[in-house]
Amino acid sequence: MVEYILFDLDETLYPPSVGLMQAISARINAYLVAHLGLTHPAADSLRRDYERRYGSFFHGVALLGGLDLGDLSAYAHDVNIEQYLAPDADLGCLIECIQSPRVIFTNAPHAYAERVLTRLGISQQFARLFAYEFGEGSGKPSAAVYTKVQRALDVPGDALVMVDDALSNLVPAHTLGWKTIWVTSAGAPQPNGTVDFVAHDLWQIADAFHQLGIIDSRHRVMAGHRLAGCVWTQPAQASA
Repeated sequence: MVEYILFDLDETLYPPSVGLMQAISARINAYLVAHLGLTHPAADSLRRDYERRYGSFFHGVALLGGLDLGDLSAYAHDVNIEQYLAPDADLGCLIECIQSPRVIFTNAPHAYAERVLTRLGISQQFARLFAYEFGEGSGKPSAAVYTKVQRALDVPGDALVMVDDALSNLVPAHTLGWKTIWVTSAGAPQPNGTVDFVAHDLWQIADAFHQLGIIDSRHRVMAGHRLAGCVWTQPAQASA
């Protein structure tokens, strides 16, 4: 039985094409130029290297030091979220109709995560928010923070489902026995044994939830791949 659904935040609850993460990356680069004296290409290369090696740039800084992590994070996330995000009726419908409690599990700072959820119109739909501060310097994909989250939820691993756009973030979850859904672009290579489902959009996430029993069979009937127009928002007889 699924007890909790854990969602990543950035580029999982909204598509990468909106440009929000690119804006944050640009501010990280600008911070590195100002505080380390790097050129813009060198700053971009350092940021990408940390992301590749440590799962996130901020996790790399936490491990290696050399920068004021709090100041860096505050500067990087000081973006106008309203410029990039708007409430999404399909996303709201999907989140609201999940039959298990929903949780956010993100490497982003708590205040920023709250701003994103509020802008998307789904802040009231989540039972818990595990942000970067929860890991006390350890974030995804560090195995320790996954164990800490599972202990906080007080359930066995097979009672959890994790949805994330980063394949590396799903590996520790899979190791702990969590069900995993990888949200990625169409045409991405199929992983071997790391994830249970691959989804390219909200429609396919909903289909994975249906297969896991998180959304019942009536909810699977969706018109034109528009979740907000599916039968679970209408009287039951509409599905006849």
